[in-house]
Amino acid sequence: MKKVTVIAPTGAGVSAPAQLKLTAEQAKRRAHLLKPGKGKGSYEVAGSGSVMFKCGETFQIDQPDRLSRALFDWEEPKKKAAAKKAVDADAAAKAKAAAEAEAKKKADAEAAANAASGGGSSS
Repeated sequence: MKKVTVIAPTGAGVSAPAQLKLTAEQAKRRAHLLKPGKGKGSYEVAGSGSVMFKCGETFQIDQPDRLSRALFDWEEPKKKAAAKKAVDADAAAKAKAAAEAEAKKKADAEAAANAASGGGSSS
């Protein structure tokens, strides 16, 4: 099941056959169009009916690919994984840059201390 959000300003419908996971309130409002599915909060769209949702409503559906991208929005697993990988890579790059900057700062401080203590006098 994938989480979907209605983005159409006028709302959108889901036609049978479809497995939906709804909140108790969503199911209560659409009880005449639903029959119980497998699991808690799971329902099937009854017969050849269509269940309507308002703009901004979120629910889960078994086959989001049947829905129009113009009416519904959902994240693809590949995009989510790629976004996480990009964030991880960015964090790793920042950590590496910070470690390199710290090492350079420490090396410069040691060089300056060595130059100040022993650079000007010879015994």
